[in-house]
Amino acid sequence: VLSLILANSSVFYDNIKFNMILALLCGFITIVGFYRWTPLMIAKVNAYTLIQTLFSMSIEGATFYFFTDGPEEYPEGPHFSDWFYTTAIGLVAAGTAILGIVLFNLYLGNMNYRTIFLWSTLVYSALSVVNVIVYLRWNVKWGIPDKAFVLGSSALQTVISEFNYMPAVMIMSRLCPKGMEATMFALLASASNLGGNISNYTGAYLLDAMGVQPDGSKNESHQFKNLWLVSLITSILPCLPLVLLPYLIPDARPSDPLPGIDDSAEEQKEREYGVTPNGGDGSDSRRLLEGDDEDEEEGNEVPAGSIGCGAVEVVGEEDV
Repeated sequence: VLSLILANSSVFYDNIKFNMILALLCGFITIVGFYRWTPLMIAKVNAYTLIQTLFSMSIEGATFYFFTDGPEEYPEGPHFSDWFYTTAIGLVAAGTAILGIVLFNLYLGNMNYRTIFLWSTLVYSALSVVNVIVYLRWNVKWGIPDKAFVLGSSALQTVISEFNYMPAVMIMSRLCPKGMEATMFALLASASNLGGNISNYTGAYLLDAMGVQPDGSKNESHQFKNLWLVSLITSILPCLPLVLLPYLIPDARPSDPLPGIDDSAEEQKEREYGVTPNGGDGSDSRRLLEGDDEDEEEGNEVPAGSIGCGAVEVVGEEDV
């Protein structure tokens, strides 16, 4: 619903600052809703996912023109075709996303959640800073082709972004009540998607404030003068939510019990199998093995699940 409100606002009210404030308000309302209507641990993980995605500001509105403008619009630009920028880079990103999931399961599947979030965010930010080289056109001076540089950067960033997303999926799978798998995944996906939508509005506001407003017009090279600075700012901002790690993400590994969730072996068994562990002391089984048929002789009720020995009659061959 909040995403629809944002979409309608951007269509009918063309004010970048107002739309950004509205987007931030929608994010705040969503986080409050998580804490109000979901368990505390689930609310914390979803809140961190939304905040982290929110700080990953999108500047696609400017980078699209930077890479696809022709010689008349931006003589110094890479001059990518629309197909290469949208399809080829997208295919590389899709393939490396699968690679990222495989590598995560092989090498990071049992690391501490906070450690994975910390290092994946730092590495992702470092790789994003490398994009400044393209926006300043230094790679051309160094003899590195634009296509090779962009494809390599996009592939690495996609792999690391999967490293950053998988821990949240693993935590939510641990917290998921039986029969609520689809709902839990929808909550996490909605938090990530809403954060991405908000990042579009905050990124648009940052571009406008820095005077980066290309639109495909001729001789618009001056519009990209501060694009490198915008890219640098958006590369550093994802590191800010790391200060929330001790408060929102549990200090545990996937194999460790989560505080307040897996407090005992019985609760872990109940979560895994969906049954309440048997609290009996095994006396029924012992009575059966020892041949104690006193209960049936006295007419007492045989415990559920037990077989009274006296009820079993052996049939000989001559009776068959």
